Amino acid sequence: MSGLPAGTVTNLSTGFLGSCVVISGRSYCWGSNAKGQFANGTLTGGNPIATTVLPAGKTVKEIVGQSETRCWLFTDGSSGCAGLGGVVNRLGEGPGGRVTDNNTNIGTMATPVPVLCVGGTLPLADGSCSLKPATTYYYRMFYTLGNWKSPLSEVVAVSTK
Repeated sequence: MSGLPAGTVTNLSTGFLGSCVVISGRSYCWGSNAKGQFANGTLTGGNPIATTVLPAGKTVKEIVGQSETRCWLFTDGSSGCAGLGGVVNRLGEGPGGRVTDNNTNIGTMATPVPVLCVGGTLPLADGSCSLKPATTYYYRMFYTLGNWKSPLSEVVAVSTK
């Protein structure tokens, strides 16, 4: 595409309203930028190519997004987003995140809070905790298929070692 710097494209993010690529650790976008999702400090579209303004010292590893939001993963493991915010989205910035619709710069994602596992349970890779050892758990279940609900099962006991 004309207007892109020379180099190898290492990542591509496309969406309904525009696309972005990563070349040599920088991101370049084109298309509509109506919510600031290209993070170039404006709401001006990238025709020609818009160069993303990165936070100081950051190198882009990957870009993901949809029509009005883009998020950047940096080589240091940190990440941030720009574009459509609002009360619901907050661009992954947590409860104190930006609530405006048009965010033309890359914000900082909230730091995940580690799960605290107690009582002999262990943290698991999915962020949950293991069952407590030497404990018996009891459960019942039912399921729904359309408007039909199964009968409630008998009580089942599961013991851990």
